Formats: sequence, structure tokens, C-alpha cells
Amino acid sequence: MSSPQVTPARTAAFRRLQGTWLFRDLPEAALAALAEEAHERGVEAGEVLLREGDPGDAFYVVLDGAFTVTRREGEREVLLGEVRRGEHVGELALLDAAPRAATVTAAGPARVLEVTRASFERCVAQHEAARTTLQSLVAYRRAHAGAKRLRPAAQEVERLLGTLLPEVPPAQLGLLADEVEWLVLPRGAVLFREGESGHAVAFVVSGALEVFTQREDGQEVRLGTVEPGEPVGEMALLVNEPRMASARALSDAELLRLSRAGFDRLVGAHPAALSLFARTMALRLSHAARARNAVAQLRAARTVTLEECREAVAMPDPVLLNLNLTRLYHRISVDLTLLLGAQDANWFCFGCRASKTAGAAIRVEELPLRELLQRTPLWGPLVQAVSAARRASLLEGMDDTLQTVSERVARGNRFIFEDIGPPFVRFVDTFARDTEYDRPRLERFLSTFRPGPPERDGQDLLREACAAWYEAAFERSERRRGQLILLGSMKIGLHEQTRVDPLLDDALDAPLEVFFDRLGGLLPRPLRGAAHLARPLVQRRLRRLMTRRLMQMRLPGLSLALGKPVPPWRPGEPFPPGLESLEVAELRALYDQLTGGPSSAAEDWTELQDRMRYICTLFRSQQKSLQLFEPPYLELQEADIAARRVPGGPL
Repeated sequence: MSSPQVTPARTAAFRRLQGTWLFRDLPEAALAALAEEAHERGVEAGEVLLREGDPGDAFYVVLDGAFTVTRREGEREVLLGEVRRGEHVGELALLDAAPRAATVTAAGPARVLEVTRASFERCVAQHEAARTTLQSLVAYRRAHAGAKRLRPAAQEVERLLGTLLPEVPPAQLGLLADEVEWLVLPRGAVLFREGESGHAVAFVVSGALEVFTQREDGQEVRLGTVEPGEPVGEMALLVNEPRMASARALSDAELLRLSRAGFDRLVGAHPAALSLFARTMALRLSHAARARNAVAQLRAARTVTLEECREAVAMPDPVLLNLNLTRLYHRISVDLTLLLGAQDANWFCFGCRASKTAGAAIRVEELPLRELLQRTPLWGPLVQAVSAARRASLLEGMDDTLQTVSERVARGNRFIFEDIGPPFVRFVDTFARDTEYDRPRLERFLSTFRPGPPERDGQDLLREACAAWYEAAFERSERRRGQLILLGSMKIGLHEQTRVDPLLDDALDAPLEVFFDRLGGLLPRPLRGAAHLARPLVQRRLRRLMTRRLMQMRLPGLSLALGKPVPPWRPGEPFPPGLESLEVAELRALYDQLTGGPSSAAEDWTELQDRMRYICTLFRSQQKSLQLFEPPYLELQEADIAARRVPGGPL
């Protein structure tokens, strides 16, 4: 994007300087002044741009062509690497006239953009904010100049591209190698910022990048990391939209960067050869496209308050209660990203979807109990022994039980949120702004939980979950952080499922109450005793039948049948990277304890072990799905719910 202070003739210079990480944080006015003084010059093949040992007085950005970088070691001239279009060389000359550390020679005709030390010093003198850039240069010289690696030889770049893009035929990698730029980012350097226009995709060769966004209150939310072999900023190749997040180096990083202009040139010159590359990028873009809504609402959300929790659980209408609790689950899941980041879904992401699923039962939807009861062993004798009129009366009674199911599910919905929601609202409010691990403060917070196991009204598991998540908030290892988040989610899940156990039994047994209680008055006396004896068998059969045919849950882009195995993360990959093996000892022990069995599929959803086996496997397989942060309802529906109205249409 050009600045109003840049003359049309210097717009290209402005963009080139802005594209280097050294100047990307320079205020536009200062960068415009620097661009006005930058000088474009041609370089002949074989001409020396910089000579080892000469005093440095200018910095160069390569506009076209390529340069070799060499250094003398005794009598030998050693090739250190290359510098090509978009890359820069000689940046330390902006600080002082120290001798050049290497010789840079044009491999063929080339053009460069020259920035002299004198013009940079004038820029710093005239623009106070430019001193930050000067300080960055000083820090770079101290920490990174000696370790900077130049662009490898062409064959090595082709090899790296082959590793990054194995789908592209080897014969076409040379075309890509000519277009990509070699970029070295020291730790903390920003590659691009949220809201900027996108003009390139980068592939991480070494090191790691952190992708983050910023909420309206100024706090950063970590969205994930980009490891070697992964792309960052890929939306820029196909969609002319502003960056939806920022990216900076977590450690010293080396990248290969391909501009949209370079990509367009390649596609125009070799459309058939690069069609496979384009398809590969389109597949990779699909995940980013699905995540856009989640990132947008992360920026705008405000944190949940305890008062909002109290108002919601006090609602008498069960449908409005469920709609508002579902929204609160979602908002708390987003609030937790202030501590945990958004690269891992937390328990509240799944709690939101479970609450939304419960809403169907509360609204008396999707419960074909007649069909299920007709599959039980006593249905045949009932049909033979009872008149058609009485069977009709019984079926009407079964329909009435749907309201009983609705009331019991709503009671469980309220009970679980009231037990789990407020403690984690306090957790966010207490620790969201912490910048370092504070064990005494954590212990004071944990002491507020009720002691004891969940079956005795205790909150030991919630306390342990908070401890795991607080540790995760300050964990530098992405892998260990994800496993600590999974540990916390599993502990909350075990607490929740233990607490809801009797309520779940009541809800699923409601049809049987009518089936047997009314049946007693309809069956002939000799069959009443048989019906009483058959009740446990019918109960087991009905629960298993309901688990197989009724128990469902919907995640964004994924429908789950709880009586079937949990779908894998990817075909052939049961779990996402970072969770494919469990190294945290406590997590591994708990996971093995809760998921033992030949299959993750639930047989009887009223059995705690069945539920936990499915739930823990689901948490592990879907924890890296950023789509789980998407709002549960459409924007207009959200507005109705916030106004205490039940939205029209399907939910």
C-alpha cells in the first residue's frame, strides 16, 4: 500500500523497503522520506557491488538479478551463498563504516535499490519514531549478524522446495527456485501484521513463527505456530484481502518467500507445469478459509462476567436458558484463548457444541421414541394383548414423555454450567494479564475450590484442570502446551460426566417410566409379572438402542454418531501433530485409564466409562480444529438470543 507522502515515481521503492523486515515497523512518513532518497542503479554482470574489507556506506535491496557472496580464506575464495530479487545485503552499513565482511558480485545483469547511511541518519534525525528501527538494527547486529545464513546455492533451494512441496514434479522446481526469495528473520522480528495487504506466501525452512491476533482491548491471542515445512500467509496468493492475523519469529528463522507477482508470472509462463502447485495451495487454503470467522470473533469478543452467568442460570424458560448457556460456553472458550491461545480447542469449545446438541432435546426435536420402543422385546406381546384404542393411548403417553425428557435435559444443562462456568470465568479474570508464572497467586486461587471428588460435590478435578491450564499458559514448547491443555480438558470432562451421571440416567429412562407404568394398567394380570421381570432387560436394550440410533453431536463441519468410533483427525492420522503420542506422564496415565477398550464407540451412553472413552478420544482427535472457536449461531440468531428472544427457523 502506498503512502500519500510518496511520489508516484518512488512508490516501488517504498514498497520494496516496506517488504524488508528491517524497515517494516518504520512509520510511513519516515519510510516515505527514505524511499525518496533511495537510488535505483543497474549493475553489470561481473561487477562487484560490495568488496570485502571496504568501508560500508550503503544498504542494498535486489530488484532484479542475482549476486554471489564470497569470502577469502587464505588463498581461497569461498562461496557463502547468493542474494536474489527481494533480498537485501549490507544492512550493517546503516550503523557505521565497519569493513564489509564479504564480497558481493553480480552473477548477471542486475538492478538494486541503494539506501546510503547518510540518508538513513537524516531519516532518524527527522523522525523520532525511526529510532526504534535503529535500535532494532543494533540488536540485530549484536545477536544475529554473525549467525545470518545467506541464500543457499540454487541446487539446495530446489532441494528445499522439493521437501516443502513434494507434489510438484522435480522438473518444475527450478522454475519456482528462480522466483522465491530467501528470508532470514531473527527472533521477535515480524513477518507481517494483521490488516496489511497480503503480497506473498512464505515457507518455513528452519526455526518457527508464531501467528497471533489482537483483541479490541489490546491483548494478543496466539493462534498457533508455523513449523519447518509449513506455509504462512498463503491466502495472499489467491485472495486479495488484508492479512487476518500477524506472524513473527519465535526463534531465528529461515524462510523461502514467493510473492503473488512471482506466482502470477510463473502461472502465466507455465500454466500446465504449475497447475499441480496451484491445486496443492488451494487445498492448503481451505483450512485457513474455514478459520476466518473464528479469527474475526476472537478480535471482537469481550470477556464473560459472573453477573452474566448468574442472569443466564436464573432464566425460567428452558429453551432460552439453553440458548444463552450455549453462547456463554462459546464466549468462555474464546476468553480462555487469552491464556491458552487459539491453536488448541479447550473443553468449553466442546461444551458449547454439547449444549447446542442438548437444545434439540429441550426443544423436543429429533427424538423418535416410538420407533425405538417398537424395537424392544415386549412390543410384540403388547400389540397382541392390548386393544388398538389402548395402544393409541399408550403412544400418546409416550409422546408426552418427550416433555419430561426436555425438562430433565434442561435441568442438567443448568446444573453443569452453574458448576463449571463461573470458576473458569474467575480463572480468566484472575490470570489473563499475567506475564510470568506466579505460583503463590495460583495457590490462593486454587484454594477457593471445594475439596473432594465430584461424586461427593467436590471440585478437585476442576482445581487440577486450572493448574494444568495455568502451566500451559507459560509453556514455551508448543507440543507440551497442547498436551497440558488436553489434560485440563479431560479433567473437566471427567468432573462434568461424573456430576451429570444421575441426571443422564433420569433423562434416558423417562420413556421407560411411561412404558412400564402405563403398561401395568393395560396388560392382562398374568403378563404384568413378566413385564416387571423384563424391565431391566428392556432398559439395557433401550439404552443401547438409543446410543446407537439417537445419540449424535455436531461439530463445525463434522457430524458425530456417538455409537460409532470417533473420526480420525485426517485419513490415516488418528490424532493431529503434537498429540499423536503423549509425553506428559499424567496425561498419558489418565488417557490410558479412561480410554481402555477395543473401540472409541459408545455402547451405552449412560455408562460413565463408555462416555469418557468416546469423549477423551474426541478431545484428542479434534483439539487442533480452529473451527471449534466459531460461534454456535448465526449473527441474526445471536442478536435475538442476546435480546432474550428465541430465533425463528432451524438452530
